[in-house]
Amino acid sequence: MKRVNLVSLLDQYNTDDRCRDALEAIRWPDGVACTRCGDTEVDEVPSRNQWRCRGCKYRFSVMAGTIMHRSHLPLRKWFLAI
Repeated sequence: MKRVNLVSLLDQYNTDDRCRDALEAIRWPDGVACTRCGDTEVDEVPSRNQWRCRGCKYRFSVMAGTIMHRSHLPLRKWFLAI
């Protein structure tokens, strides 16, 4: 297993966009799925960093249903804390 230090993690995840991309890859390795109904037919809403399910019309983000849901902290702070 590769050893990682705090400085390299801070460099790698230095923006919310990078953190969001990493969290998306971890959460949905096979592609984004609706957090309400599980449907994989979703449309991206890039201006809000969200997706909209074509089936149930639910709008959700990568943080939906996690401890980060409804948090106003930047994702990079969550990554640092975790």
